[in-house]
Amino acid sequence: MTGDIYHVINRGVGKGRIFTEDKDSLRFVSDLYRFNNKGYPLSMRGKSESFLFDPPKQNKIVEIFKWALMPNHYHLLLMEVVDGGAIEFIKRLGNGYTKYFNIKYKRSGYLFQNAAKIIRTEDLPAFLCGF
Repeated sequence: MTGDIYHVINRGVGKGRIFTEDKDSLRFVSDLYRFNNKGYPLSMRGKSESFLFDPPKQNKIVEIFKWALMPNHYHLLLMEVVDGGAIEFIKRLGNGYTKYFNIKYKRSGYLFQNAAKIIRTEDLPAFLCGF
């Protein structure tokens, strides 16, 4: 629901790495911006590095407050700007990043262990809300 704040968590299959090198993390961060757009995802225009420093205008579906990336999982703290925006954003992010990772590392199949956990902050213990 619009205005709700969520803590989102997901990890690699079998606790495996989802970020193998720094460029993978950079790509994920640029995907945070790219897939956070009403309608179609924003074009990468060639390289993820240039996309971060010269991003196109967004029409956001979520507001991203914080993010943290570890070698085998990630955490996001976000607020829904449009109804259903959190689920749509996480689907886009997971599918898009998995496609990038599978092509880059010549693999196929799932990258993430399960569907992302999307937890409303009201349902979290207070000490976890600010991670």
